[in-house]
Amino acid sequence: MARRTVFFVIAFAIPLISLLSHPELRRIFLWDALILTFKPPEQAMDLLPKPADPIVRAIGKAEMLQGKERWLEYERLYRETGEVWIGVFGLRYAMDFVKAALPSEGQAVRPQKSSHEDVQKILKLATELSEKDKDNAFPLLVKAYALFALGRDDEALKTFHEAVLRPTYRTYEDKWLQLKVSRNLTAEERVAQALAILFPHLSHLRELARRVVRHSAEAEERGDVERALRLAEDVLRLGAKLRDQGFGVIDSLVGVAIQHIAFVGEKRKLTPTEERKFSGHPAAGAERIRILAHRFAEFARQAKRKDLAE
Repeated sequence: MARRTVFFVIAFAIPLISLLSHPELRRIFLWDALILTFKPPEQAMDLLPKPADPIVRAIGKAEMLQGKERWLEYERLYRETGEVWIGVFGLRYAMDFVKAALPSEGQAVRPQKSSHEDVQKILKLATELSEKDKDNAFPLLVKAYALFALGRDDEALKTFHEAVLRPTYRTYEDKWLQLKVSRNLTAEERVAQALAILFPHLSHLRELARRVVRHSAEAEERGDVERALRLAEDVLRLGAKLRDQGFGVIDSLVGVAIQHIAFVGEKRKLTPTEERKFSGHPAAGAERIRILAHRFAEFARQAKRKDLAE
């Protein structure tokens, strides 16, 4: 009986001592306890080891800001540290303010003075970063987006073409995650840090692709097939960059969606019958893309662009 009691005492004592003495196990226990009691997430975040790198601390504070203050803080950090990747990372948030000034259909420029001034600042910053991060397409994509917002469509299309010809696409989420998890973190904490990364720029890249495709469709309607296909090809290149070089699965899915946008055209759109068919069966999305891609390929072959039809 005494031996059994000693055995049970040791069996309970070892994990209890491990929990109290091991810092990682203790953090996991406290983290899970906070989650199970529905405490604010900030309390769980306070359990993380404080980063020693001042850049990590500064970016962490910038991530807590909202709206215009956030991308302005990133610009300040970029100029203070000289780290180009910080400026490019901050451009992701700046795209929200480009969207606010983006003209609606039939408008030359949206009449919002404050947003217009913001876009001018973002355009200048994107241009500067594109000259320093010479192989990266992303700063030029932001520049093209800003030019569309300012009603300078021809310049925007030229800049967009230049962007998609650059060899890489990088928004530096991987750099930020690498710095964040370089501390002594548990596996749970590493996953939480990865899931906390935002992707504010992806919806804007889709809108940028739609703007370019709209010009492609207009060129096709005018009979300028060469220009229509050139612009559509640029959108396909953008989709391929996100699909193949993006940070994660979300980027890849947006890349596929952007390539789908490139297949759209007035003469290739689905018939009302086809629209009703696919709207009633959401799972048939792949078939919808296949049909549009096939029609786009036929259009490319007729224009003697077999390279786009493959």
